[in-house]
Amino acid sequence: MADNAHSEVASEIARHAPLLPVGRLDELLRAVTSADRVFVCAVGRCGLVLKMFATRLAQLGIRCYVAGDLTTPSIGDGDVLIAASGSGVTPTVVLLASRARMFGAKVIGLSAHEDAEFARNVDSVITLPVPAKTDPIDRKQSVQPPGSLFEQLLLCFLEEAILRLAREQDEGFQTIRSRHANLE
Repeated sequence: MADNAHSEVASEIARHAPLLPVGRLDELLRAVTSADRVFVCAVGRCGLVLKMFATRLAQLGIRCYVAGDLTTPSIGDGDVLIAASGSGVTPTVVLLASRARMFGAKVIGLSAHEDAEFARNVDSVITLPVPAKTDPIDRKQSVQPPGSLFEQLLLCFLEEAILRLAREQDEGFQTIRSRHANLE
């Protein structure tokens, strides 16, 4: 099993990737490019994925902040919050999405569940139709630990968004390269 674990994971991602709602990428990108500022929020491993997304947005010159960081300003009209919760019920994400809307920001949610509690607090839900960590374990859907497949496909979906945005704004990735961290 250990010898082929990488191929099982790659096969699983490849099998589920065609289910990603790439038709919704334009909606996400319109929200990002029309916003004054972009904020992201998620917890756990989804939070790490959204931080990667925020990093690329910042490298493309988009003002982007991670909710909860000490240097994050207040959110308001003209801003957008991109929030992710595989289960759709992560308390912190549900609360922050609700507060962002209360302060006038547009909220786009990314979840495995279109109709979860989370959906009541966002303007639009983009559903990634894969199991989340709270779903019953079904080895036919995923051989990985709960949540892993959602997080991997969330990364793939957001990387596709970055690729499309970079093709429009940063031919050859020169801007990304010039803004890449140099205090490493």
